[in-house]
Amino acid sequence: MIHLIFKNLWAHRGRNGWLLTEIIIISFIMWLNIDPIIVTFHDQSLPNGITQEGLYRVTLSSWLPTTNNYKAEEDSAEAKIKSMRTLIATLRNHKDVASATMMFNGLGPFCQSSSTTIIEEDSANVYNYWFMYFEPQSDFFRTIGFDEVEGQTNEQLDQLTFANKEIIMTLHPKSTTPSIGYNFKETKTDSIKYIAKGSIGRLIMRAGMQPSNVLLMPIALDAANIPEDVVILLRKKSNVDERRFVEDLREWSNNNLRIGNLYVQNISSYRDLIEENAEENAVNYTYRVNLILGSFFLINLCLGVFGTFWIQTRSRREEIGVLKSFGGSSLSILRLFLGEGLMLTTMGTLIGCIIYLQFALKEGLYTNMWDSADQLLPYWINNFTMHFIGVSAIIWIILLIIVSIGIYVPARSISRIPPTDALRDE
Repeated sequence: MIHLIFKNLWAHRGRNGWLLTEIIIISFIMWLNIDPIIVTFHDQSLPNGITQEGLYRVTLSSWLPTTNNYKAEEDSAEAKIKSMRTLIATLRNHKDVASATMMFNGLGPFCQSSSTTIIEEDSANVYNYWFMYFEPQSDFFRTIGFDEVEGQTNEQLDQLTFANKEIIMTLHPKSTTPSIGYNFKETKTDSIKYIAKGSIGRLIMRAGMQPSNVLLMPIALDAANIPEDVVILLRKKSNVDERRFVEDLREWSNNNLRIGNLYVQNISSYRDLIEENAEENAVNYTYRVNLILGSFFLINLCLGVFGTFWIQTRSRREEIGVLKSFGGSSLSILRLFLGEGLMLTTMGTLIGCIIYLQFALKEGLYTNMWDSADQLLPYWINNFTMHFIGVSAIIWIILLIIVSIGIYVPARSISRIPPTDALRDE
């Protein structure tokens, strides 16, 4: 069968040359359209590292001196800290709240504020890290619901005490192992060594990005510089109806959460914050544009390939009649024609992808990341070889399905008619 397939391809090399050229061009264009869709879909499907269901964001603000509610005696640092602790304690005692904690300086997943640093394991291993602050034993980890690793639960992390230079880190920067016991120094400061006392899963810090390396530094609320606008995170109890929770909490906060010069400005779900971050970073817009344009081009390209092979197969009515007259079965004819389609598709896709490879080696493959190659996490999409082979295989499978349908339907219909009918007009 294989010998006959190659013999037929060579016998009709003029016609098949055009088909092969079409597949080469189509596979190259498909690379340009499919690669951004695959990469974006891959990145959006990654876990964000927190339990967003049931997590809410309470934005606080302070009365200005020009307002009637302002209290001058509550404006000192000590009074602000006392008011903050009273407010958090009041929230924790709410009948529908499971836990609450403070977010320092607005630093957290999908927040507008950000802070990064560079850490050095040794001269050969330097990594970019985002960082956040947290107050030990304040329900910080349980409230946010970080992904747990190696059996170290969020409840256990909340019970830890920290000595100087002890921190919490995400997984090891170049592997999937916990960072417990990991030593490093911050290149911005000095050679003082930090050590990871606990570890959590990686976090997505901005919509559209892959999970990042993050370190969490303990800080006492008493030593913090409390900004004018502060944020409290809370988690509702699992048995509380989400639809009425925010409305009830807003009404309750108007009467119970005006403490000192602090008051509740807004209450929103963390899911809304993630969606807002995606809109601000144009992630959803970019994905929709890529998906719409890519789908439009793919549909038209695929219809062109499908139609070409359909017409070419129907034009071989005489050849099918000859094969039938020499005893060829419908199944063997289908296998022969589909085998030819398989060979043409494979050769055309291979050549088209090799041509695109020359472009990719110079310009790089599509990515949503901004880190340099040595900072990328170990996902297949970040490995050039795996990325190229994976997307090429997807293109080959799509073209193979389309070509097979374009051959199978007319060939199956013609192969079932008697040889005399197939050769009637010859």
